Amino acid sequence: MDATYVKLIRSIGIPGIIKDANEVHSEELMNLARINKIQLIYALTINSPLTNDLMNKYNVTVQTVCELSDAFNANSINYTIFKTIKPFAYTPSDIDVLVSFEDRELASDLLLKKGYTQEIKDAMCITMRGRMDIDLYVEPSVSNIAYLRRDALMSDTNVIDVNGTKVSVLANHAEFIAVMSHSLYKEQMLTLNDYYTLTILAEQTNTDKILKIAQDTNTVPVLRLITGICRNITEEVFGKSQPLKICRLAEELGATLHSVKGMPYKFSMKLAMGLLLRKILNDPDENSNLLKGVVSGISLRRARKFWDHMRRETY
Repeated sequence: MDATYVKLIRSIGIPGIIKDANEVHSEELMNLARINKIQLIYALTINSPLTNDLMNKYNVTVQTVCELSDAFNANSINYTIFKTIKPFAYTPSDIDVLVSFEDRELASDLLLKKGYTQEIKDAMCITMRGRMDIDLYVEPSVSNIAYLRRDALMSDTNVIDVNGTKVSVLANHAEFIAVMSHSLYKEQMLTLNDYYTLTILAEQTNTDKILKIAQDTNTVPVLRLITGICRNITEEVFGKSQPLKICRLAEELGATLHSVKGMPYKFSMKLAMGLLLRKILNDPDENSNLLKGVVSGISLRRARKFWDHMRRETY
C-alpha cells in the first residue's frame, strides 16, 4: 500500500481497537480522508481546524435520524435505518431506511408533512429531499434490481437510544452484510469508511453470525472477496500480529490477499455485475425481479448516470 494511505490509517488507528499514531494535521491526508468518507474521525483524531464544521454536519444527521424515528415510531411504521449509523463519528450524504412495502407510502406522506419533497420514486426506493435526503427502500437495490432481501436483514434488529429517541437499526452481523454488499454491488468500490465499519462490526459480533447470514443471502463470494481486502489492509498497516476477527474470518474462508495500493479500492463492473447476476440466479426469492429490473433500467438518463458512476473518485 502507498505510504500516504498507510500514514492516514495509522494516524486514525482503528477506533476502539487500535490506538491512533498521534499525527498532526495534513491537508494531503485530509483530502484522502474526504474521498474515503472518514474526514470526521480524522479531524477529531488530529484536532483539525475543520472539526467544528464537520461536527455541525454530524449533529444535523443525528437530529434528522431522531426526527424521522420519532415520526415513524409514533405511527407504528415497520422501519430500520441501515448503512447510516456507523461505529464511529460519520457525516453521511443521506439517510438510508428499510421500510415494508405496506408502510412506504405512509412513511413518504409523513415526511411530506414535515416539509420534504419527493424527488425520485421507483419500484424499490423513494427519495425524499429535505435538510438531508432520506432514501426509503423496500429492498436494497441497484438500478431497480434488489441485491439483498429486506426480510433477511430485518429478521434481527436492535433498538438503540440516540439522544433519548428509540432508533431501529440492523443487528451488527446484518449491518455488516448490508455495508459489504452495497460497496460491491451498488458502488463498485470499497472506501476506508467501509473498511473501518466492517472491521469494527466484526469485532462487535460473532463472526459465525456473519457467515450464516452470508449463506442465507447467497453473498459468501462477496464476503470472501471483501474480507480478503480488509485483511490485506490490516496486515500491511498494523502487521500480522493483530488478532482481528475480520482477518480470522478471511483466513477461514480461504480469501485471497488482494494487492491494495490506494483507497478507495475500485472493483471492475464485470466483477460486480457477475457476482450480482450469479447471486440473483441462485436465489429463487430474487430472480423473479431480474428481468423487470433490467427492463426498467434501460434509459438514456440511466446510461448517463452509469457513465458518471464509473468515472467518479468516490461515492
